[in-house]
Amino acid sequence: MHQVLAFLRITLIALIAMIVAVYAGDYLFVRYRILRNKTGDPFQSVKIEPTYGIPHKNGSAEIIVGDPEDETCVHSIFPHMGYEPCWYLARNSKNIIMLEILSPKPLLGGFKN
Repeated sequence: MHQVLAFLRITLIALIAMIVAVYAGDYLFVRYRILRNKTGDPFQSVKIEPTYGIPHKNGSAEIIVGDPEDETCVHSIFPHMGYEPCWYLARNSKNIIMLEILSPKPLLGGFKN
């Protein structure tokens, strides 16, 4: 039993070390590309058209396309410097944002006519 726990501990430590190493390498590569001062590398501006789904009381939904917005992304595996990776942004920019209808809370005591 002791050998199994020792093996699991070593495996967990190695896994965490690999994740930290990949993240650090990705960050250093982004910093290196910033220092090269080449236009559009590692940051890119992408035009996003948000799509909203507005539910109706009868169960149907109305789809509305919003105004295009410029979103800055970074060419990397992980998010860095407050920007999402471009692969993630391109993948999730086509999602429909479903809005919810909120009913107002009734007032305590209510109104009397």
